[in-house]
Amino acid sequence: MGYIIFVTLLLFFVLLGMSVLFQWLSYSQLPPQERGRFLAEKVEKISKEAWEFGKPLLHAALVLAIAMSLLSFFNLDLKQLTTHIQDIRSALAFLLVGSFCVAAIAGSAYSSLLKDVVLVVLGFYFGSYVK
Repeated sequence: MGYIIFVTLLLFFVLLGMSVLFQWLSYSQLPPQERGRFLAEKVEKISKEAWEFGKPLLHAALVLAIAMSLLSFFNLDLKQLTTHIQDIRSALAFLLVGSFCVAAIAGSAYSSLLKDVVLVVLGFYFGSYVK
């Protein structure tokens, strides 16, 4: 698995480097100011795409930090809370309902889609749960 990830990342960086090199060579006849503008535009585009990729990860990290600080504020242990969850279906149901609640309170555009997923999962969970 690690080999596949390594080869994929290597291929990505080789192709990215070749793309930038070929574009740079196509602009080599331009004056240095134009080449600098080209490089600045590429850096700006890549940084915007990196921010769009990393923004949800930062949001998730912020939510986790807030949740962990709330747990420590109320002197709750995560292991103590998870002992009541007996199987993965319960954990998934709690996670999805909690995610839907946060999305609905935040006014996210995806809350209607998440509502459909929550209803399907809860219907399957309660419809097929037999002890």
